Amino acid sequence: MSAMAQLKPAAYGKLMRVGPEKWARSQSPVTRYSFLTANAAEALNARLLWARRLPICSMLEAIRMVLEQWFNDRLASAEESDDLLTPEATQKISAEISKSRRYTAKRTSERKYRVRAGDRRFMVDLQAKSCECNEFDLDGMPCSHAIAAITEAKEPVEDYVEAYYLRSSLVQTYSGSVNHLPPLEHWEIPFEVATDIVLPNLSRRQAGRPRESRIPSAGERPTQRTTTTDASSSLGKRAPKTCGLCGSPGHTRRACKGTGWEQ
Repeated sequence: MSAMAQLKPAAYGKLMRVGPEKWARSQSPVTRYSFLTANAAEALNARLLWARRLPICSMLEAIRMVLEQWFNDRLASAEESDDLLTPEATQKISAEISKSRRYTAKRTSERKYRVRAGDRRFMVDLQAKSCECNEFDLDGMPCSHAIAAITEAKEPVEDYVEAYYLRSSLVQTYSGSVNHLPPLEHWEIPFEVATDIVLPNLSRRQAGRPRESRIPSAGERPTQRTTTTDASSSLGKRAPKTCGLCGSPGHTRRACKGTGWEQ
């Protein structure tokens, strides 16, 4: 921030007036996650592009089918695993364990440890599930410094992971079902909705073809689309014509010699 204050004083002043709790995750009064929450909605919109052209009831049924498939696939994947944590949490814990092997931890009090990581020192409080790097506090998952302290205390790492990283929580999340729409004669339509007059949309459609791919968010890596081409050409060119008489490629029946066709 000191470098920003020198390079961009106006931007630094604006950020300070807003307050660090609005833009710094470590200073937020509530729990904030480290990923862009808009991506979930964007992914669903991209998945349902084909359904947006359907009538409203068919579109709702298409959305239900997609969600039903997603719930079923994630539930089956969670039930097949034997780990205590979710696959993502297990992978992250494994990476933090590898980093913690280079650190040394020394007990300073009953539940507090001083961890040496290179030239830096970090105080870890296992009782409060806190570390001076703030990663343990914000993520609800032990950082590499906390894992070094937990290893020194000879305790399981899984005891310091929040409940929402457990595989049982993942199974419970996707254990519900998305019910289909009942027949039209069984719908319970309120009187104010049945008598409401819905006028057509007067907005004008944008010029050009509708966009079918979402705009990547800031810092997101855009994915490249792959196109399939004809098997006879890796460049996507049209395959050469084949003669109907001799079966050789490169010419047609009219140009075939020695068959009497030219006569």
